[in-house]
Parts: sequence; structure tokens; C-alpha cells
Amino acid sequence: MNRIKKLLSAALLIPLVLAPAGAKSAKLRIVSTTPDLADVTKQIGGDYVEVDSLAKGTEDVHAVPQRPSFVPRLHRADGVVLLGFEAEHAFLPALLDVAQNPKLLRGKIGYIDCSEDVTPVDVPTNLTRAEGEQHPMGNPHYNIDPRKGVNIADAIARGLSRLDPDHAADFDKNRQAFEKQLQDKIVE
Repeated sequence: MNRIKKLLSAALLIPLVLAPAGAKSAKLRIVSTTPDLADVTKQIGGDYVEVDSLAKGTEDVHAVPQRPSFVPRLHRADGVVLLGFEAEHAFLPALLDVAQNPKLLRGKIGYIDCSEDVTPVDVPTNLTRAEGEQHPMGNPHYNIDPRKGVNIADAIARGLSRLDPDHAADFDKNRQAFEKQLQDKIVE
């Protein structure tokens, strides 16, 4: 773990040295933990966001390899979008620690937890490894239920609006369009 932190810290220094002083992007820089969250964030954020996913679509969210390139992306990010319910427990906390971006810490302006409005299911009453991996906060794979897309979209729109209040109306309009499209597909 110490070796990983040193490697990630070294990766963080390179872009900081090369970045021009005072450079600011007109778009919000958002990092998501999964590609599906990145897609929803792009649809809601529209032209006002640049979104990057840490995990690839082929990777298990519980075992995303920590790449040195993640650190500068998180360091420069305005927000991080995550599934929550500790789905990202194996990689995100250490990355956020090394990235040293206080906006992305739990409870801060850039921490966008999509599980905020999701009622947890399958919360274990007895934690043992006898039945394999357990999720102490409940099943974090709610994103495979298309009906939960509304909860995800709502959380993302709120988070983007906190970060960029000037475009809150745009985010809300895009959220409504996304949710309508989602509801239409569910009814099909």
C-alpha cells in the first residue's frame, strides 16, 4: 500500500509542474467511477462538462486497478460521480487521499454520490465471508435496474448544479429529457 501511495504521489507531481498557472477550464471536469455514470453525467451536463471514467466497461467495479494516471485526473477534477454504498471501497478512497483534492471528499461540493436517494436492498444482518463477498451498506449494483436511472440522474443534476449554479436550469432540463427517455424505454 505504501508503494502504491508513493507511485501515485509521484504521478501527481508531473502534471502539477507542467500545468500553466491560473489555467481554468470553462467546462466542469468530472471523473466518474464507471462508464455508465459517465454517460449519464454527459447527458445531463451537456456542453458544460468534460467527463472521464476511471473504470472500463469490462472491469469489475470492486477491483478496478489503480493506475497512476487516475491521480492527476482526480486532482484536477471539479467533481467525482460514484455509485456509493461502498461499491468503490477497494480503490477510490486511496486515490482521493493521494489526489489531494478537498472538493472531492465525502460531504464536500464535488462529491456526487448517486446512491443518495436509493433505498438499500440486500443489507446483510450478519457479516461473514461464508457466503462470499458481502456489501455491508446494501447491494451497490442498483445501477443495473433501469428504474434507478431516475435516482442516478437526480443525484448527478443536483451535484452539477452545486458545482455550476449558473447552468442549473440547463442541467435540470437535460435531466428531465433523460428521465423521459428512460421512462419511455421502460414502458416499451
